[in-house]
Amino acid sequence: MNLERLDLNQAIVSGKIYKIWSRRDGNVYLRIDNQTKERVTVVLPDGQVNGHDVSLKKGDLLQVEGYLKDFAYEDSLSQYFSRGGRKNYLKELPTLRELIASGAGVERYMMAVVPKSLTISDTETENTVKVEGIVISKWHFGENYCIRMLVFDENAPIETVKENGGVHRSPHSIIAILPETLFKQVQIRQRIRIGGSFTERIYHERLKRALEAMKQQDVAAQVPQEVLAFTVSMVQMYINVKSMIAYTR
Repeated sequence: MNLERLDLNQAIVSGKIYKIWSRRDGNVYLRIDNQTKERVTVVLPDGQVNGHDVSLKKGDLLQVEGYLKDFAYEDSLSQYFSRGGRKNYLKELPTLRELIASGAGVERYMMAVVPKSLTISDTETENTVKVEGIVISKWHFGENYCIRMLVFDENAPIETVKENGGVHRSPHSIIAILPETLFKQVQIRQRIRIGGSFTERIYHERLKRALEAMKQQDVAAQVPQEVLAFTVSMVQMYINVKSMIAYTR
């Protein structure tokens, strides 16, 4: 019998709901924050928790226990022109206007907590996360030192079943920010276990970068430079690492 190795993937968060929305995938998305302004995205698959319907509204204080998962979604290009009265520019840019009208957008990934249990409470608890996985990349920007991990936990979907009974899973892709001292210790393809809380980074993306990600260089070549420089604000959630165990072979 082939015993599968499963990674640790555990998150405990609490906070008040300040935003609820849905996407074409049928899931319900919640944004919660607590008194320390740790903002976290929580996703309810098909609007349920463990297959059961829930009733939630803005202002509810939640206690959530679950796991981290990355969700793919398409971010519409129209947002670059819907802010600041920029839609008038599209009158002179028919090729770009047609691309936006088609509903095209940038494929992005969002890290979020999927609840295994969710309750409405009247007290907050400290947000914590513990994850184990394999480091596949590392980089830094400004004072932030980042890694990306692949996590093969029990909630990662099974892609194939091998002849010997083993399985191959599609891993979760998790991003974390480390202190510089820990960042220097991490090696690519190393297995690590990290613990910490959540943080988020707000950054600005130019229209030019979005078109490049969509492989629309031909469209970009027909757009004036001042329009390619249009930016939108993006928010990305990370694990803020406070402890780390680096495994050796």
